[in-house]
Amino acid sequence: MAMLTPGSTFPDIKLTLVGGARLSLPADISGSWAYIAFYRGGW
Repeated sequence: MAMLTPGSTFPDIKLTLVGGARLSLPADISGSWAYIAFYRGGW
């Protein structure tokens, strides 16, 4: 996947959160701005 640049559309992705809940991005985000941080854990 190519890096996002200003003006790019965020790709549709589905995530499974801790506890089993599901999150679809960007569909589940309200508004036009969101900050998303991914943490892979302490390996």
